[in-house]
Amino acid sequence: MIRHRTFVWAAFLLSISAARGQDCIWLEGEEPTTKNVEVKAEGWGRTELLSGGKWLFLQIDQEDLAKKLPKEGARLGYDFQVSSGGNYEVWSRIGWEGIRAPFDWRIDQGPWGSVKPDYPTTDHVDLATWCPLGWMKLGQTNVAAGKHTFEFRLSPWSKQENGKDVAQRIMFACDATCLTRGPFRANGKHRPGEDWQDATDKQAARHASRERSGTSCGLLCQHFSSTALDSGHMAVAGALVKEALCPPPVPAPPRVLISALAIALTPRSQHQLSIGNRFFYRAAGFDASRVIRLKPH
Repeated sequence: MIRHRTFVWAAFLLSISAARGQDCIWLEGEEPTTKNVEVKAEGWGRTELLSGGKWLFLQIDQEDLAKKLPKEGARLGYDFQVSSGGNYEVWSRIGWEGIRAPFDWRIDQGPWGSVKPDYPTTDHVDLATWCPLGWMKLGQTNVAAGKHTFEFRLSPWSKQENGKDVAQRIMFACDATCLTRGPFRANGKHRPGEDWQDATDKQAARHASRERSGTSCGLLCQHFSSTALDSGHMAVAGALVKEALCPPPVPAPPRVLISALAIALTPRSQHQLSIGNRFFYRAAGFDASRVIRLKPH
């Protein structure tokens, strides 16, 4: 019965992912349709973490702002086609959290939305030392069927230093932008609905489906094992496991297999864990010292 319920639950979530992928518009950051400033499209650090192995990179130092930054700001436009109009979430995978320049975005001639340098990202990875990359939700908007343009704008900005406004350099990097009808689940360089699991992931999923436990906690952990490989549903599954751990006592630490990781759950203090460099979250009950790799990458 447990195995049957797990299979039905996993199949249901996979069907959601497939449907979501049909309403996905994916724009590669390094491929703007229009631009009014010189940018670079290249790999950086761990290029295997980038969509297409490249991202768009723009840097203008303070001494070059007057001659290299247009008066209207740096503008990057991306044309796209919508086959089915509706309400879309807008997400971008942006680099250099905390040190990037503020930027604006809009669709067509709509109002500009502003993003500050410290606006947080999720699904964070490090391409290299001091080179973070993560997804951020820019907003949500209605988009009609037809042709449209998504646009970034980077304008001059300054910081207070010793009581004076000091012009700052422009630093901006974008791997991809994604518009989806329905909730977007960040999963690194992978598009919604994409079959991203490698052989190791799939082997772990098959092994996890064979794990059994007679407790209600075990049932929820089995749900977690079978669905967490699709990190798009990690938050939902994580909430189930957290609920399972709340009622004390937990007789024995159940084992949960997640991709190439094995995690023993114990009712300890909170820890922040990264699952396969694909998802960051905080959940009660994880003993970080019990996290072990089943197979080295």
